[in-house]
Amino acid sequence: MGFSEAVVSSLASGWLKLVWRTAIDAVRVNADEIDRLAENRSPYVYAFWHNRILMGPFATKTPHRDVVPVVSASKDGEYITRTVAKLGHIHAVRGSSSRGGKEALREAVNQLRRGRVMAVTPDGPLGPVYKAKDGAVVMARLANVPIVPFAYNCSRKKTVNSWDKFIVPMPCARHVFIFGNTIRVEKNDNVREKCLELENELNRITAQADNWEF
Repeated sequence: MGFSEAVVSSLASGWLKLVWRTAIDAVRVNADEIDRLAENRSPYVYAFWHNRILMGPFATKTPHRDVVPVVSASKDGEYITRTVAKLGHIHAVRGSSSRGGKEALREAVNQLRRGRVMAVTPDGPLGPVYKAKDGAVVMARLANVPIVPFAYNCSRKKTVNSWDKFIVPMPCARHVFIFGNTIRVEKNDNVREKCLELENELNRITAQADNWEF
């Protein structure tokens, strides 16, 4: 690991821990199903939009070591991989729709079959924003596990001038974590239709989070 990767990952993980430790409060909405899955140590696909990625690790009661993020094979992905490792994630699957996708899908399904949770950004790594690609749906179907959509917002944040208007939470904030209705993907389901179902559910709870009154 290069010096810059070590510094960036340490700063990023340290910042997220500071944000979480100084949180004024965190409201969890519609969390019963994801808490049941965590209690039973059941695998699932944890899906959220790319710009909501930073607080995802703190919203679920599933231990970080059991959550495996899908991270792009780019240099930015390397920073993310090192950062989540410092948060306690013991493994990451590297790949995206444009690079290493088939290998990443195969490894993701293997991780789900081992009982782990796959964290996926359906519009990542480069968009279009709030448009779901098929990776989350396909891995859920192959591994026969549910998809749990997730969105969040906070009272104090910075928005990066990026393709997805990436959200960076600030310390001493109020947070809302909203879980969508669980999506099941059966063997004979139409993948495109299920992608649209996931997209619509993510956009519904994202709008709910963005309109939250803190």
